Amino acid sequence: MIKAGIQKAKGLFVSTSNDNVNLVICLSARQFNKNIKIVSICTNYFNTDKMKLAGADNVISPNYIGGLRMVSEILKPDVTDFLDTMQNYKNNKIRFEQIDLYDRYNNKKIKDLRIDEFKNTIFTALKRNNKWLFNTDNDLQIESKDVLIIMTTP
Repeated sequence: MIKAGIQKAKGLFVSTSNDNVNLVICLSARQFNKNIKIVSICTNYFNTDKMKLAGADNVISPNYIGGLRMVSEILKPDVTDFLDTMQNYKNNKIRFEQIDLYDRYNNKKIKDLRIDEFKNTIFTALKRNNKWLFNTDNDLQIESKDVLIIMTTP
């Protein structure tokens, strides 16, 4: 890891097929670099909490996600299709985008972003302190580290 530059790396994907190996990699990477973003695969969904304790910021359980996807295909096929279309980068019409507002818009209001002036752009949600805010008032004051989710053209 040191030879690969883990101490200066901004992100790491941990994706072996063995949860125990992934745990050790997460733990080691976090030890070498406290600020690195770690995304790990976890084969056994019941190990996801352990993976986070070992240092993973995000844990992906393919079997769990696959199961949720299968249920969605039966219960909400049009919603599933819509979200797939939005996430597909080949979609040239419209898709979801993330805008990290950081400090440059601190103390301004949503309306100050003038989203409505951009054709085919819809304010979808605001993430604040790991909570999602939907259908917010345009007078809502932006805070440091807020994240804006919009639907827009590429």
